[in-house]
Formats: sequence, C-alpha cells, structure tokens
Amino acid sequence: MRELEITEIVNKYALPELRRSTDGGSYYFPSFEHRVDSVSSVTLYSLIRYYKSSRCLEIGTWFGGLTRMIMSALLKGKRSFQFVASELVTDLQISTLRNCLQECGASPTMVGDITNCSLKSLPSNIELLIIDTSHDESTTAFIVKNIFRRLRQGALVVIHDWAVKEIDGEWLPKEGSWPETQYLIDLHNKGKLPLEKLYWNFVEQGGPEMGFFIYKPL
Repeated sequence: MRELEITEIVNKYALPELRRSTDGGSYYFPSFEHRVDSVSSVTLYSLIRYYKSSRCLEIGTWFGGLTRMIMSALLKGKRSFQFVASELVTDLQISTLRNCLQECGASPTMVGDITNCSLKSLPSNIELLIIDTSHDESTTAFIVKNIFRRLRQGALVVIHDWAVKEIDGEWLPKEGSWPETQYLIDLHNKGKLPLEKLYWNFVEQGGPEMGFFIYKPL
C-alpha cells in the first residue's frame, strides 16, 4: 500500500473512533506504559478494522499497550472473534490481562512462552499475527516453522521493530538490526519467506519501526 492509502484508512477508522467521549482528547495511548509509537499503533488499529480480522495471535505483549489497541479494534468491529496473546514473563502476562480488562472491559486468552505452549491453544486459520518478541533468531525460526503454517492465506502479519527500507527491490536493515530482522531478510533473499510487503513505516532511527505484511504461502 502507498502511504496515501494508509492515511485514508486511518482517517476512516482511527480518527473518528479513537477519541475520548468526554473531552474529545486523544485516545491513542493507554494510561500505562506503552512501547509502541502512536503512528504504528494507530495504523495497526486501522488495518485490523479495514481487514476485519477476527482470529488473532499476539506474540510479546509487554504491559499490554498494543494488546489494548488490538482489543479495541476487535470490539469495535462488533463481530465474534478469538484473540490469544503470548507473553514470556509471568508478571507481564498478569499486567497485560489487568490493563486490557481495565481499559477495554475484555482481555485476550493468555498463554506463556510461544515456543513452549500447546499449539492447540492457539487459533487456527489466524487472520492477524503480531510479532514483538525479544527478536532473537531461535524464536523467529520457531514462529516461521510452527506459527506461519497456522495462518490463513492473506492474513495480516505485523512485526514491531522492523527497521528496514526497500530500495530497488532490496531489503536493507538499519545498522545494528536485530537477529530476527536479518533472519527474515535472509529467507526473503532465498525466496523462502511467505510474506509480501504491505506497508513499512521506518524512515530514520528514533521514529516508527513497524512492518505490515500479507501472508502468501509458498
């Protein structure tokens, strides 16, 4: 998608929906710690609404800032949905559930370490996958091998800390990029990555770093 198309989608969904009803102020950020920038958060919300995602898996929640944004979009869609979130740290699991329930009135089903949980506890035919792990190679390899096969064709795949530019068809990461990033780029270069670029918002260090993809099985 071009940036203009993304802007149109954000204008359609996020701008009229993400507002506090009492004072009209911004509702983009939760009241607790949130490590994802507002541009990425709002774009994710809008694309969930646009694609009408209903079977969702989030891997890595921190305190639940992005979880709350996902839940808000799912609830606004007024459709039945399944939302499972995976978080490695027990205290963060608890915080995610509490924060999301407090701000949305609902929480996802929480599981622990994605590499160690029963895959039967996850949605099948996943329509939305959000990846925000420790960005190590082994976890990334596990997700590609075991989670991607549970995705529905055309699913929206979102990767946080995706600091990559595409120049003349080549994917170029920023200096000092994560092992996760290089692993996925290497798969892409070999023609073995079943992800098609939808929209990336990385421009410079210190700014948004979110990659949005469409899953297309090889």
